[in-house]
Amino acid sequence: MAMIGLRYPVIAKLAAHTPGSEPTYEAGMFMGKARQANLNIERSNNPLRGDDEDCELDNSITGMTYTVETDDVSEGAKVYMGLLEEVTSGGSTFYREHDGPSEKIGHGYMRVRQLRNNISYQCIWIYCLQMAQDSDNASTKPTGGVEWQTPTLTGRATPLKVTSGGKRYFRKIANFQDEDVGLQWLKDLAGIVDETAGG
Repeated sequence: MAMIGLRYPVIAKLAAHTPGSEPTYEAGMFMGKARQANLNIERSNNPLRGDDEDCELDNSITGMTYTVETDDVSEGAKVYMGLLEEVTSGGSTFYREHDGPSEKIGHGYMRVRQLRNNISYQCIWIYCLQMAQDSDNASTKPTGGVEWQTPTLTGRATPLKVTSGGKRYFRKIANFQDEDVGLQWLKDLAGIVDETAGG
C-alpha cells in the first residue's frame, strides 16, 4: 500500500481513563497543516535460547516515539499541550517555557493511500502522548528565494489498557473510502466541533 499524503493533525487532552475502557478527552483542536508524521516503534526483540535455537521470542512493543512537523504550532496550542505558560502582566501577554511535564494528549492524523489507482484514507489515533518542542532555530532569508522554517514537535507514547484483557494499546487505526468520514472520525475522537481543518 503506497502512502501518498498526510492531513489533519489533531490533539486533545486526556481527561480520564479507567483501565479496561477507552479514554475520554477534553475538547481538542487542530495543530495546523501537516507536513510530516514519523512514528518509531521500539520492540524488545529478546529471544529465549534453548537447544541452540530460539524457543521463545518476546517481540512486544516497548515504546513508541513520535515526531510531527506542521506549517505552524500556535502559542495557544503549546499552552494547551503544557509546553508554555501564558502570562498577562501590565496589559501585555507573553509566554514562558518551563521545565515541568507536558500534558498527556491524544493525537490523530490521516494518511492518504493509493492501491491500484484507488484512493483511500487511513486515520491513526495515538492514545496518550507527551510532546516536547524540538530545537527552535531561525536563519536569515537567503537570496533567490525563501527557505521555509517550520516547527517540529517530538513525543513519547504511553500505552493504555483499553480492554478487559491483559494487553495495553498504543494506538488504533481506521480505514475509510470517504475523506470526510475519516476526518469526522478524528474530530469526534478529539472533541472538535465546527472547527476548520488545518487551522
